Amino acid sequence: MNLSNIKKYHRNLWLMSGERRQSQKIIQVLAETNSDDALVVSDEPDNFNQIHSITYKQANELLGQEKSLVIIEIQSLIPVDAIAAVAGLVLGGGVLLLSLPEKEQWHSIFTSNFSVRFLQYLQLNSQVNYFNVTDTVKVKALIEQLKVVPEKSDFCLTNDQECVIGEIKKLIINDNRQSLVVISDRGRGKSSALGMAAARLVKDFQLTVIITAPSFKSSEVAFLHAQKIIENTKLRQARLQYEQSEFRFMAPDELLLSDSQADLVFIDEAAAIPLPILKQILIKYKKTVFASTVHGYEGTGRGFSVKFAKELNKVTENWRQIEMKTPVRWCEGDELEIWLFRLLCLDADVNNLSMPVSVDEVSIRNIGAKELGNNENILRQIFSLLVLAHYRTRPSDLQRMLDDDLLITVAEYKQQIIGVVLSIDEGGFESSLSTAIYRGERRPRGHLLAQTLTYHCGVELAATQSMHRIMRIVVHPQSQGLGIGSQLLAHLEKNITNRKKDILGASFGMTDELNHFWQNNGFELVRIGFKREQSSGERAAVYVKALSESGGGIVADCRDRFSRHLPLLQQTILSDVSLPGIVAKEISGPMSDDELKDIDAFMHYSRGYELTISGVNKWLLLHLDQIKNSVDEKQYFEVIDQVVRQKLGWKSVAKTMGLSGQHQAQVLFKEAVIHFWNEFNPD
Repeated sequence: MNLSNIKKYHRNLWLMSGERRQSQKIIQVLAETNSDDALVVSDEPDNFNQIHSITYKQANELLGQEKSLVIIEIQSLIPVDAIAAVAGLVLGGGVLLLSLPEKEQWHSIFTSNFSVRFLQYLQLNSQVNYFNVTDTVKVKALIEQLKVVPEKSDFCLTNDQECVIGEIKKLIINDNRQSLVVISDRGRGKSSALGMAAARLVKDFQLTVIITAPSFKSSEVAFLHAQKIIENTKLRQARLQYEQSEFRFMAPDELLLSDSQADLVFIDEAAAIPLPILKQILIKYKKTVFASTVHGYEGTGRGFSVKFAKELNKVTENWRQIEMKTPVRWCEGDELEIWLFRLLCLDADVNNLSMPVSVDEVSIRNIGAKELGNNENILRQIFSLLVLAHYRTRPSDLQRMLDDDLLITVAEYKQQIIGVVLSIDEGGFESSLSTAIYRGERRPRGHLLAQTLTYHCGVELAATQSMHRIMRIVVHPQSQGLGIGSQLLAHLEKNITNRKKDILGASFGMTDELNHFWQNNGFELVRIGFKREQSSGERAAVYVKALSESGGGIVADCRDRFSRHLPLLQQTILSDVSLPGIVAKEISGPMSDDELKDIDAFMHYSRGYELTISGVNKWLLLHLDQIKNSVDEKQYFEVIDQVVRQKLGWKSVAKTMGLSGQHQAQVLFKEAVIHFWNEFNPD
């Protein structure tokens, strides 16, 4: 390879194949060539000595950092999220090296649809530098290239960065609540622009600027560039001090809990921070800047911009958005970026419809994995809709579409995809496994609906039913409100009914709009999550529809238990939930077999109080006078009284009783129930 032909700011993609232990020896040598600026990503990171090596799952912890060499070991499954995350760390002139098994084994190892796509994109890319681990000439050539360490990105290299700095300065001109949203692809210098802006505000205007991000490492680039402007200042405890002003880092949760005052708050890598936290920061501080990646590992894509814009509009009309387009870490037309974008459809954007949709001309059909893999246009259209509609869509979702046994239902209008449903089969387990799920002893991966109806809804044999779960449903923004979503569901229901499925269900963040949609399409709400989802800030809601007689029995049991549990839960853990359409059942009369089963499950298996609340509460209230008169067990009575009669939360119980935390309160409560059950039922 002629090193003189290497473009200074283009990044280089290298591909190495060979026996794993031999390849790892070469990886060690290559990383040691530039040990301070190299990263190895592997499922065996401990096999490398004195170099920075991480697991695939740790890849997202390095967002915002810069490396001249990144090496990814790939042995069977393609770690697509890790690849997307760490590729953005590679500087212009740097190298991304993929280490694969021996080439003769590829056809037997990489057999999934996405793996085939991955290899095709590698083999069709003329810019990929391929070599076998035994090719000493190529190894030496790569070592020589690595000795030329790329320059770290400088500051104020682009007009985009100057524009961002100027827009940030405008925020301080008046006292109004204002926000700025900065979006771009990876490597456009968002973080460095934030650092330079903060430094100028601190130095020239004596302001206090706080930056928050998923981790301090994500903000290191911002502080590096700030130090170049605030001279003779050292970073101490994530803080740059200049006279009476400062630029400092605070973690998102710390920022919300503190009383810290700030003239401006920067939120870097905003799409990687849960939406509820972003909302709270937006409300708490008057001047905010949210910086986020549009296409990339952060994965939220355009979905972040769309959903967060709605929240911004609720809080203030004084916000604007700017997009940075010019790369800083590498040059325009970077071949690695182009390859990655095409491979993962990261640049797939939803097309505008040229005319209003005529519902009569919309067709609904299924698309198989083979057609999806062979039709890039359809694949990109589908994925772009998913990215736009959902707050968290990752590159691995594309992998799942191609590899998992999903049912893909689409709505088409004039050869354009305007609606998509992704769904999957679940359940159909043996009764013994279903019972183990009910008891909290087993959690079969990938069967969310079956587990929820069995464990959370408390119907022991629910998982024996053949189910089908809707994973995603989305309609083009210009086609919403026309009934296309309902058409998609009707087509899907007919399809899976013919396949003898018992239950169709879905789990989505609960909003009034979605609740109305699902119930209008004949689905019943049978569960509400006890905690809010991190990504959306909403409670997960489970909706089901019976498709067979046996499925109808399971749904009826879920409905009955939900209606009995709901009024008690609304007095405690679901106190913020209002469901006027749900008819709650009054808890009265003698103990039923189902309620006795609840108590037994609570005492002897891993079924928590909230999942068995109606039966446990009813039995305790029936025996409360006896419990109160128990001479020797005052602490047991106290915990039961606080939970059942006073309806205190676990944290409050722990505090009032002087316990170490909510877990100890839960343990004490369970001990109390078991004690009195055994006392009143000696046989």
